[in-house]
Amino acid sequence: FSAHLRGKAHRVSGNIIYDFFMGLWLNPRLFGNFDLKFWAETRVSWIMLWLLTASAAVMQYETYGFVSSGMIFMLIAHG
Repeated sequence: FSAHLRGKAHRVSGNIIYDFFMGLWLNPRLFGNFDLKFWAETRVSWIMLWLLTASAAVMQYETYGFVSSGMIFMLIAHG
């Protein structure tokens, strides 16, 4: 809620919960420099996508004894 305190909030409806879920703050920051939106949309999702692909490659190797070229491509593309 630091954007509201600093006066940088947009589309204020008066309902804090509604404004939060509808994207009141364009780039919410915590502790001054930590961009919460960037972290949640890129860092977490890309790491989880790579971990999911890597686990699928491990499962494929355990099941068939090899990793297909398509799975290798996906690992490289997500890495």
